[in-house]
Amino acid sequence: MDMDFANKNIVFLGIGGISMSALARLCKNFKANVFGTDIQESANTLSLKKDKIAKIKIGNSPSFIRLADIVVYTNAIPKNNLDLILAKKLNKPLFERATLLGIISCKYKNVIAVSGTHGKTTTTALLGWIFNKNKAPSTTHIGGISNNFNSNININGFKYFITEACEYKKSFLHLNPNTTIINNIELDHPDCFKNLNDVNTAFIQLSKQTKDLLILNGDSLNLSTFKHKNTLTFGLNTKNTIYANNIKTLKASTTFDVVYKNEFLGKVKTSLLGKHNIYNILGAMLTALNYNINFNVIQSAINSFNGTKRRLERLNTSPSIYLDYAHHPSEIKATISSLKANVKGKLIAVFQPHTYSRTLALIKEFSTCFFGVSNLYILPTYPAREKEILGGRAIDLFYSINNVDVQYVSNPQSLVYLLSNINKEDTILFLGAGSIDNIAKSYVKSIIKSK
Repeated sequence: MDMDFANKNIVFLGIGGISMSALARLCKNFKANVFGTDIQESANTLSLKKDKIAKIKIGNSPSFIRLADIVVYTNAIPKNNLDLILAKKLNKPLFERATLLGIISCKYKNVIAVSGTHGKTTTTALLGWIFNKNKAPSTTHIGGISNNFNSNININGFKYFITEACEYKKSFLHLNPNTTIINNIELDHPDCFKNLNDVNTAFIQLSKQTKDLLILNGDSLNLSTFKHKNTLTFGLNTKNTIYANNIKTLKASTTFDVVYKNEFLGKVKTSLLGKHNIYNILGAMLTALNYNINFNVIQSAINSFNGTKRRLERLNTSPSIYLDYAHHPSEIKATISSLKANVKGKLIAVFQPHTYSRTLALIKEFSTCFFGVSNLYILPTYPAREKEILGGRAIDLFYSINNVDVQYVSNPQSLVYLLSNINKEDTILFLGAGSIDNIAKSYVKSIIKSK
């Protein structure tokens, strides 16, 4: 369904969200009048106001709702939100975020959906950067801030729409993409999926809605469950359509050879570390090659790609301090593995669990995924949309860990004291998808101030 947004008053409830703020910019580009509310000021709301994208009210705004032609909300908005209640009372057209994303995608000739439990943001940002370097008329919608675009959205034409496609509450099923990438499949949202089979079913449905090309991680996915007419694979195994060979990891870069359809294409160099990022790169590369982008352009784009914020983002150099969005055991393992080889001193981790349901469902995996760190500090759970669940609290996780030196820290401010004796050669890794970015940045400010 295509929709004309020109001169429409569109109100976003939760406009500061990473996807919502990007969609607000897109709607503005489509000549809509954009308004928004949020519970607190953030970098995204400030940026939207600075760029004159939207009029924003912190708190509720009945006046915005009354003038609205369309009201957009996220799943994070509680049902008792006063603006949402008023919009329903006034019979305003209501779209959940994923529904709007699906409607916007219809404006493009080619839709490329980047999905998978892990790696979506990096893969989407890289693919968008490759298309941008190729000067292809494209729009990239990212679930994070790309360091190359310095934004979560890049609007450079309307032929290709490259979008992060999230499985949470089966949101990605609002898309009917031409091409779909599936990086991997794990249980990450036990609050809306019963089990791993339930997650698999959602991804299989997405593959059925994919019109032209399905691109799969051939190393981790059960390929026999996907029955698409046109399927290509990527990975490290030589049976894949594209694979990496001769992988070498240096202190600040990774290089590998690329073999595509049994032919050597060339060598790639990237600043991204870790095996998981090789998969992300291969997925983006295979997609770009099938959109007839020259390998030299792809090679150059990968070399100049600077990643995204909160994905192994370096905040300080001495001592080294990193911030990573990892909130699932597999992601945590991958991040620790990526850093471990280059750490001279201690590797210290600070983890803020994200949601009680995830911690409860995966507590066995969480209890062993921190192996390799010298010290682990666990902060109180970031609840997001949830109420406390016994057995899924941060303190429950603390008691389940016995293979590393672990401490529960009820007050994040005390981290300054607890981490006061680290050496310059030590590395601190802040992990989590909640507010831990603010905690990490406050800590960095405190050590800079003390110098």
